[in-house]
Amino acid sequence: MLNKQNEDKLTNENINLTIQNMEEFLNQMSVNRRNVIRFKLMIEEILLTYQEIFGNECAYTYENIKRFSRPRILIKIKGESINPFEYKDEENSMLQKMLVSVGLAPNWQYRNGFNVITLSPEKEKKHSPILTLLFSVVLACIMGGLCTLLPSNFCMGLSEQVVQPVFGMFMGLISAVAGPLVFLSVLWGIFSIGDIATFGSIGKKMVLHFLFMIFGLTIISGCAVIPFFKMGMGDSGQVGFSELFKMILDIVPSNCFLPFSEGNSLQIIFIAIAIGVAMLFFNDKVTLIARFVEEANMIIQFIMKGVSSLVPVFVFCSLFHLIISGKAGVLLGSYKIVLMVLLSSCVVIVVYILIISIGKKVSPLCLIKKMLPAFLIGLTTASSAAAFATNAETCEKKLGIHKKMVDFGIPLGQVMFRPGISVQLFSIGIAMAEMYGMGVSLPWLAALILVSVMISIAAPPVPGGGLTCYTILVLQMGIPSEAVSIAVALNVIFEFVATATNIFSIQAELIGISGSLDMLDKDILRN
Repeated sequence: MLNKQNEDKLTNENINLTIQNMEEFLNQMSVNRRNVIRFKLMIEEILLTYQEIFGNECAYTYENIKRFSRPRILIKIKGESINPFEYKDEENSMLQKMLVSVGLAPNWQYRNGFNVITLSPEKEKKHSPILTLLFSVVLACIMGGLCTLLPSNFCMGLSEQVVQPVFGMFMGLISAVAGPLVFLSVLWGIFSIGDIATFGSIGKKMVLHFLFMIFGLTIISGCAVIPFFKMGMGDSGQVGFSELFKMILDIVPSNCFLPFSEGNSLQIIFIAIAIGVAMLFFNDKVTLIARFVEEANMIIQFIMKGVSSLVPVFVFCSLFHLIISGKAGVLLGSYKIVLMVLLSSCVVIVVYILIISIGKKVSPLCLIKKMLPAFLIGLTTASSAAAFATNAETCEKKLGIHKKMVDFGIPLGQVMFRPGISVQLFSIGIAMAEMYGMGVSLPWLAALILVSVMISIAAPPVPGGGLTCYTILVLQMGIPSEAVSIAVALNVIFEFVATATNIFSIQAELIGISGSLDMLDKDILRN
């Protein structure tokens, strides 16, 4: 860990020196050159905003931090609580444009008499992780095919003594990280809303509507895909109504430690929500705890990024094992899963087009034309951050959504409203039940809906976060762990579709919620 800290007064000369210092630091840390320029403009605007408020004699601290080869910038300005991103509409607009261009939300907090701004720039990636994953898939197919030409005893020994232990180690690592990752992601997402008043007015209505719609969309898309599957009614996978009711009651844990030791994701989410709302209620009185949660969240996400760098190895081992064990036909027959995921995503989009077109009296073609750019960015990049700028501009300028709703709703929606993931998990669960001959009943389907929705909400928005989704899904629904390897291999396709569906859904939701709060310009929407 390497820190470099400067303490100065808010003069123009010191601000210029700070910008130069930051530029040198980010260049040394291999941050994308274009993003360096954007960060320079954003930091300069922040410091000038505080200079205007507190004057040139105000003391501030600028700190470059290097932790585990990752850059971090910390700014502390002494004075009363002022959020620079909400100080003036004009300045907020400029800061917001720079922010969404970078695709990274800075964190502002007020701690012990200081306004604290935290930025965590990402280092420039030297290669696409998708290409690495595709390479591992191709390599597994080639080497697995070659090994099938060798004696069967050699193949079985290789599978049992090398491949399966590596697979088990990786599954254990994912299970160990999943609980803390889900807990901290949900907790920090709730606390980042800002205060209990915002959460109680706009936030409460938005969260409840998100929950209602994600359950409804999962049920509707489930009804669309279920007829394409033939499922038995055996004992495997059966869940009775009493078991389902017990699952709902068991969301409330008996103590705070068992959910983490047992890997019960629903109870972990409940604890995170309860603590997050309590922290919002006390707000400035829990700055020490908030800082601990922020730092812990950063650490666990860093660990997950390290784990995600091993995903190609995991995919290689799982596919290689399937091929040399003679189960390659299972993967080849998984095209049906892809088609069902595409169908369920299309159902979500069509439902929203109908709701908005009829409810707001706007032409479906006009609506699609306006929402298409952000959708295409998500579909081609699988990154909500890459589509953030276009998404925000579309919502405000083309769909007529009030800026406050856009600034609050899009980040919150990206954290907790992801119907694309929910319907995808439901389709995968149904497909795996058919693939492994599991018995399916109505209560089991209801449990699958509940689990899919909760996992989609808790899914951490970091690379590799999808691995925790598949792991938790198979554990909760009693599906064989082998299904994880198939889902991960197909995630190359699923991630693009889910991201685009989520972006489209957030835009549609903000239209509906803004209309009910009188924060929607219908003339702009219909134009």
